[in-house]
Amino acid sequence: MRSSSIPLLQNEPLVVVRASFLHLCDGDHCAAALLNNFVYWHDWCVTHGRYDVTASAADPDHQPADPARWFWKTTDGLVNDDLLRLWGDKKVRAAIDLLEAKGYAQSRFNPRNRYDRTKQYRLVPERLTADLQQWRKIQDERSHDASREVPDASGRNAECALSTSCETPPIRQKRRIETAQKPDLLTETTEPETTKAGISSSSSPSARPPFGGSGKTEVDSPSGALIDRWASDRHIRRRRDDQSYGGPDPHWCATWGQYCEERGIHDPETVFQVMDRAKSMADRRVPWRFWKYLDEQVQLAVERCNAGRQDQVRASSAPHTPRPVEDPDSEWARVKSQLKSRLNPVAYANWIEQTCQLRRDGTTVLVWLPDHTTRDWIEQEYSTLITEALCSIGPFMVKYTDGAN
Repeated sequence: MRSSSIPLLQNEPLVVVRASFLHLCDGDHCAAALLNNFVYWHDWCVTHGRYDVTASAADPDHQPADPARWFWKTTDGLVNDDLLRLWGDKKVRAAIDLLEAKGYAQSRFNPRNRYDRTKQYRLVPERLTADLQQWRKIQDERSHDASREVPDASGRNAECALSTSCETPPIRQKRRIETAQKPDLLTETTEPETTKAGISSSSSPSARPPFGGSGKTEVDSPSGALIDRWASDRHIRRRRDDQSYGGPDPHWCATWGQYCEERGIHDPETVFQVMDRAKSMADRRVPWRFWKYLDEQVQLAVERCNAGRQDQVRASSAPHTPRPVEDPDSEWARVKSQLKSRLNPVAYANWIEQTCQLRRDGTTVLVWLPDHTTRDWIEQEYSTLITEALCSIGPFMVKYTDGAN
């Protein structure tokens, strides 16, 4: 950092928005600042990777950094620590989706622990470097053209004297037309609109491109093909990785199909139910534009569907127990109200909303859970939040019982 006459604090957090990053992110200041933050953490991983070579030779027990440059970040950490609360959760998630759609970043869950829902991120330096070089080349050409427009000694520019037309260059006209043809947010099309678009585009069925855009390849996975058919039957179109609008990319269909096949979901009706549930959860959360955003919701929907199928198998051999009726003024109802404000809607709907209080024995609150999976997940992921919520109400402790008991 450059020196200053003002006694600034050392190593304090900064939010930097570079002009080049702002251009690459289509004028999105949050995405540009987040991209600069990802570059910082990528450089940090590179630096520690170099240090690991020396440290590993000196200490056999040294734990090296991830060679693939993955780093984990929670949404709260990005919002509060890295971006200094300049943007909210929804805006930061949308900025992450934009960076992933442009190929500058990648995200995943912890591959070593499927219960760990903290996102891991990775910068793609090759794609970012290539786009920066192209942007720098354009800037150099513009600066060169501007220098040629400086008036000469007679007060006029030589190239201006040779110019015989003041019309807009064809390239800029074409760019303006293409921009006007692309909508910012494309929603589901209805059946009459789809038929009308097909008739107006061409009178021959063979001349019309398939649903999902041109250049789409077939999906080899049977479940992936079902997901592609689901998007086509529901007339759902979103932005693809190549920035075109249409159905999901083949690799997303294959990935989501693999999620279903790993959980033994092969029936077309069940696959459609999983995708409908994933889309419903995504719609309740935030208006989404990219197919990449649906990945997390599909994982949750598949996991929930698999848990429901297992519970149905156990319930077939056990007497059916209806869901108890909960008193809205009970201690657990007040705990659920606090958890609803602290958890995202998807997590709350999947794991907390269906629970209810059976009774209270002294300071012990007996809570009913629908199945074993919900019990394991709540005890592992939300025990701390539940304990804090109970302590704010009174000196209570919780005890769980699931529907199988």
